[in-house]
Amino acid sequence: MTDYRGLASLMSDYSDVAVFRRFRKLNLQSLLHMQAELLHIEQELQEIANEDNESGDPVRRSYQTNWKAMEDSAHSGGDSLQRTKWLEAREKLEKYNAFLLTQAQLNALSSPEEHNIEVLREWLKRPAYGNGFLQGFEKRTWETERVDMVALQKEAEDYDPFTRWLFRVIPGYFHNRWAHRWKSPVQGREGMEDLFEYKNSTLVRFTTSVTTFLSAVFPVLSIFVLYDVENMPIRLGLIVLFTSLFALALLFVSNARRVEIFMATSAFAAVQVVFVGSTNSA
Repeated sequence: MTDYRGLASLMSDYSDVAVFRRFRKLNLQSLLHMQAELLHIEQELQEIANEDNESGDPVRRSYQTNWKAMEDSAHSGGDSLQRTKWLEAREKLEKYNAFLLTQAQLNALSSPEEHNIEVLREWLKRPAYGNGFLQGFEKRTWETERVDMVALQKEAEDYDPFTRWLFRVIPGYFHNRWAHRWKSPVQGREGMEDLFEYKNSTLVRFTTSVTTFLSAVFPVLSIFVLYDVENMPIRLGLIVLFTSLFALALLFVSNARRVEIFMATSAFAAVQVVFVGSTNSA
């Protein structure tokens, strides 16, 4: 279906592409307007309270220390301007506080992954799917910057740069070059007969295998090379090279923090130094 029903069906089946606008600027402007309105109410309330304090009426002067006096005065037909303004302030504050908390919750939601946005845009454009059904200003709904979008489905984990790179490469380049020859399209879903699905879990397993392989190969490979080299300056240079490559690999295939990368790199360098020292002594 080339309409919002078809788009809703896509988002229902593939929650990763359930992407919506944050409207950050509009929300912030609205919040600023509500804040400005409350500032004026606060000032008006202060002026009214000062007038009541400076009046010759003992009842009005007691409003700041006796809320019951203000309440009774209003019910008895007296001057209830301060009470009216307080009630207005409470109503505005309730809306302001609720909106402020909503914005905090909205900002805590993750932005969508770039590859999921591209899938959504591609679906909207293709004749067999969305067929460009959006009209007028609605065409620009998903053409904004990624920072102004929100994903309803949070990624199961914070993927490392290598996995993110695969998410971009596999659906496009890899599929068009090779995988389309054996990969079967989605079955049994109306309007999605020509779509191909790549599960995140499969890609994550692949990247985990690569990471495990690298963690096993790096130390052994460096030891083999250092064992075969007798010149000490060259050995030291190779230690610097292998340690740098190890640090870059950690940066690319893991989500390790800087301190963790530093500790792992130091340990890796220490192993090489100990090996060189022991073989040199021998």
